[in-house]
Amino acid sequence: MVAKFVSPYRMAGKSGKNDANNAQAICEAVRRPHMRFVTVKDENQQAMQCLHRTRQGFIEEKTATYNRLRGLISEFSVIAPQSTDALRHMFSEQKSFLPLQVQQYVHDLLVHIDRIEDNITEYDRFCPAWQKQITAVSD
Repeated sequence: MVAKFVSPYRMAGKSGKNDANNAQAICEAVRRPHMRFVTVKDENQQAMQCLHRTRQGFIEEKTATYNRLRGLISEFSVIAPQSTDALRHMFSEQKSFLPLQVQQYVHDLLVHIDRIEDNITEYDRFCPAWQKQITAVSD
């Protein structure tokens, strides 16, 4: 059951949300003939969801790393463009304006981004193949 369908059956006068009140609300909701239930995902669906969540995490990490990189070099009066390719090009041209340590830190972040992009590419290759396999099994 979806939680939003159970919440109307929780007693408003009671002390709010706790395990006992939630259990009572679930029991009350289950007895209703109009109640809709969520289907249980099979292992393939759960695995695909895991793959998508992991890939999305890599994308968010890549964005966060680029933003961190922009913030670090902006403290040295180097304004970084939004485009990731332009940022790499700009860094290769203007790295002489940064202290040697900062150049190393920026290089490390760019290497980290390369690894993240490799992971994303690997997941992109894996997704369509898996989709075909699932479709073939379900047909």
